Amino acid sequence: MNNTFESLMNNWTYHKGNKYYFSINKCCGYSFIIPIYKTFKLSDLYRHIAHEMSLNDVNFTLHFEHEDMKNHVNIGTVGGATLSTWVNEHKDKLEIITKVPDPVVYKLWIDDGHHCDHSNLVKH
Repeated sequence: MNNTFESLMNNWTYHKGNKYYFSINKCCGYSFIIPIYKTFKLSDLYRHIAHEMSLNDVNFTLHFEHEDMKNHVNIGTVGGATLSTWVNEHKDKLEIITKVPDPVVYKLWIDDGHHCDHSNLVKH
């Protein structure tokens, strides 16, 4: 990897701890990471995910656990609070998939309507 790029990425990733990282996971095993500033709102997270997936609309739901998809329990989409407030209010439901000293990455599940049957959910 180019040392300049690596240095810039490290500085951006670790700078002031002003970002959250979410691992967005589908039941088929596909996943990707979304970095987002703590001052943004939950609706911004949805828009960032839609952009990453090249979707014109936010026509998906997010879930704390893969079982929540089967039970139709999602994390919601609205609210005026910042992600920082939202994360603090839901820490007991958010799964952290990284270890110190790496940045914290929270795992969320996505249901975009294009996934395997709920009876075949991949458990990670």
